[in-house]
Amino acid sequence: MEFMEDYKTTYNSNTVAANKAIQNVGVLFQTEKANFVELCKALKSDHGPFQSSLAVKITKLQEDLATDNKIMDALPIKEEKFQVLETKLQYAHKRVDDLIAEKAVTRSCIYDVTGLLYDIIETRNLMISITVKKHLADKLRPVFAMLHRLEGVSQPTEDEEPDEAELKRRKARESEIDDHARIIKEAEEK
Repeated sequence: MEFMEDYKTTYNSNTVAANKAIQNVGVLFQTEKANFVELCKALKSDHGPFQSSLAVKITKLQEDLATDNKIMDALPIKEEKFQVLETKLQYAHKRVDDLIAEKAVTRSCIYDVTGLLYDIIETRNLMISITVKKHLADKLRPVFAMLHRLEGVSQPTEDEEPDEAELKRRKARESEIDDHARIIKEAEEK
């Protein structure tokens, strides 16, 4: 019997200890459950603003992306326009250079012809002079027309300004050309 009493005492003490442990675990679970519920509520309350903030940021990124795409779509068109304008500018520069070269060659020819005209004018035979003058007038009329057309094309600028003597020489040459044009017109009229 004593064994039974020891068994009962041990059983009772173990039952009390087990019940206390179960109660402690139950209280612990209740506390943890309450903490978990509070955490869920906090997460839910934080989740709404986070979602809306995230949605605003995503919308902003989409707008920025749309703007960037528009810019990228417009870029090739603007680049093509720029290349067309650059090509036109290069052509214009080439044309101006060609006109300047043409003007220089024409002026050189006119200076040569001017010398020849002076020689002819100084000849004493009037019949030869008039015939040659008319012939030269017919030949030089297109050159003078070209010179007048090219008159607006400026000479290429140099690093140094021409001195006074050079300016006087240029002026004298231009007045000679004008005089010869006048002489040729007079010869045509006769």
